[in-house]
Amino acid sequence: KDAITDFRTSGASADMLDAKLARDTVDAASLAAFGRRLAAWHAATPPADDPTLGSAALFRSQWQACLGAPLAARLPSDLRSVLDETLAAALPRLAARRAAGRVRACHGDLHCANVVAVGDTLLPFD
Repeated sequence: KDAITDFRTSGASADMLDAKLARDTVDAASLAAFGRRLAAWHAATPPADDPTLGSAALFRSQWQACLGAPLAARLPSDLRSVLDETLAAALPRLAARRAAGRVRACHGDLHCANVVAVGDTLLPFD
């Protein structure tokens, strides 16, 4: 069994990381251990087979979809320019990550509301 299955069947209570951070009840050791577990998972998981995952082309299309109408019409032109320049600067790094096999097939939006705290153990889920 994995940690999530163990948690769901244990009846234990849990707390979300974002709530714990808001209350300032997260310790550095728990965050460091979470980072090590997540890095170990990435290291043990093979690179994504789908060549579009993590690609510069996919990132560009997602970026443009997010900044498309109606948002684009409301963005100040200088902010849009900065965002476009940031994207252009990031594309070679994204392509290099993909070429180096550093992209994994996973949900990809890890954030504090997708991390549950079971005792002192932080577990990602989505």
